[in-house]
Amino acid sequence: MVRRYGRVISGVVVMIIVAAAAFWAGRVTLRPQEPVDQVVAEESYVEVTEQELGRLMTLTTTVTRPNIALAQNFLSGVITSIEGNGEFRQGDSLYTVGDTEVFIAEGAIPFWRDLTPGTKGEDVKQLQKMLNALDFDVAENGEWETGTTTAVRAWQRDKGLAVKDEVGLGELVAAPSLPISISFDSEYSTPGTQVAGGETMLFAAAGEPEFEMEVAPGQAEMMPAGTAVEIHHADETWHGVTGESDVGDDEMFTVNITAPDGGSVCGDTCSLLPAGETNFLTTDVELVPSVMGPVVPVSAVKTQPDGVTTVEVVADHEEDDILTDDREVTIVTVADGLASVSGVKPGERVKVFADKPNDA
Repeated sequence: MVRRYGRVISGVVVMIIVAAAAFWAGRVTLRPQEPVDQVVAEESYVEVTEQELGRLMTLTTTVTRPNIALAQNFLSGVITSIEGNGEFRQGDSLYTVGDTEVFIAEGAIPFWRDLTPGTKGEDVKQLQKMLNALDFDVAENGEWETGTTTAVRAWQRDKGLAVKDEVGLGELVAAPSLPISISFDSEYSTPGTQVAGGETMLFAAAGEPEFEMEVAPGQAEMMPAGTAVEIHHADETWHGVTGESDVGDDEMFTVNITAPDGGSVCGDTCSLLPAGETNFLTTDVELVPSVMGPVVPVSAVKTQPDGVTTVEVVADHEEDDILTDDREVTIVTVADGLASVSGVKPGERVKVFADKPNDA
């Protein structure tokens, strides 16, 4: 039905009112950053835009996981350099005692002896595996033969080490899988520290990590069980959902987070978590799931007496007389005074009703 602007609208018109959610600790983000204006002083017309509409609340997730000793130090002297806590990969340097550098290699057994030409065993195979990962071609047969000598010498030259037909005890540390997050005992984490050998300096995370958020009562109400979250660390993003929450004596709620299938949030990439027993990771909580589609201000949407929701779409414009057409729409989602709807197209113009008191 086409009507002229200014004509008295018959029937009872019920405007949709959406209360804006309060902002607590953590920011709430509307996507995109430049939404359509929804507060107007008088009736006007705006263009329907294609936008991603949703609401995020950014909080912090506490990740806890016990550490286990990774290896002892077998060198004596003064620590001259140390890499510090972080993620390590095949052949990465860990620390240096005097002028002897210590490297990490993947392997199930610890390096327990000097490795020299003629040595055979799984520890030799672990050394060969590391050399291959660093592009020093060698057969991984667990026997130190001529090819291993050639690869070891090339690796030592590349690292600026003394070239010798030997990798001494203490120069390699084995990790069960790589990459791995390692933390250093604070007692030995500063260059200049004296070591005598036998110190437990390196720790790696072990077991399943626990992901939890501590939130205020109002925040807990906004994120019931099953709410989607994204947990961020460096370039990694882990997807999870909230579980049941428990309230503590301080009236704060502890919310458990799992993967959508109920497993560990980080799955088979938990080795990429920061080193240390406790870490705090930025987390986006999806209060309103994001939807891409036509967006209009909430103040453009009307609910008719029969419950049908409509917007007035500009059908024609004759000089100062604007013709509008009531168009039925379906509300997909609402966030911060904006509504994502179906039934209109981007580029069309809709009427926005004045935001005035009834007695104005």
